[in-house]
Amino acid sequence: MEIINIDITNIDKLAVKKIYDMVSAYNSSVAIDLKCVKTCVAEFFMMLSSLKNKVSLVNVDSTILATLYMTGYDKYVRVFEDNLSLSMDRYEIIKRRFVLL
Repeated sequence: MEIINIDITNIDKLAVKKIYDMVSAYNSSVAIDLKCVKTCVAEFFMMLSSLKNKVSLVNVDSTILATLYMTGYDKYVRVFEDNLSLSMDRYEIIKRRFVLL
C-alpha cells in the first residue's frame, strides 16, 4: 500500500477542497500530517468522513484527538503506530480507539 504524506500548514476551506480532490484521486491510502492544523477543523473532519477509511493521520495532538472523539470522526481515520510525538498515555488511548497501521 502506497502512502502519500501531505503536510498541511495553513489550512482553509480552499485547502480542504484541494486536499479532498487530491486524496480522492489516489487509489491508495493517504497520510496527512496534522502538526499544523489549527483552523477550519470542522471542514477538515467533514472531508475525512466523506473519504471513509482512506486517510491516516500523523502528528495528532491532544486538541485534534479530543475533536475526533467529540465529533465521532475517530471511526473514519487511522493513526500511525510509530507516531513519535505521542506520549505513552495518549498512545494507549489511541491504541484502544483507532485502527493502527
